[in-house]
Amino acid sequence: DEIDNICFRCKNVYNASLYMIRQHYIQTQKHLNYYDINKLMISSKNEDYYKLPTRISNHVIKNLDSNYTSFFKSIIDYKKHKNKLFFHAIFKTYT
Repeated sequence: DEIDNICFRCKNVYNASLYMIRQHYIQTQKHLNYYDINKLMISSKNEDYYKLPTRISNHVIKNLDSNYTSFFKSIIDYKKHKNKLFFHAIFKTYT
């Protein structure tokens, strides 16, 4: 039960951080790094962020930052070497 609760809160922290990153990117075309995301999560007083141990919350955000950075690197790599990759990473926008 405790592990389920931790996993649930980690998912919520990841999704809330991802939402902040995407909104910032859509508005400014700039990527938020780990430190900026962390500051936003602290200033927004996200309940799940504070209910998790700090080490875990930070690790979730670092993981998201790594995933997001990798996503944009794959887009750049695809543009340079279209025959190298089997997929094309797409940033979905919702209307």
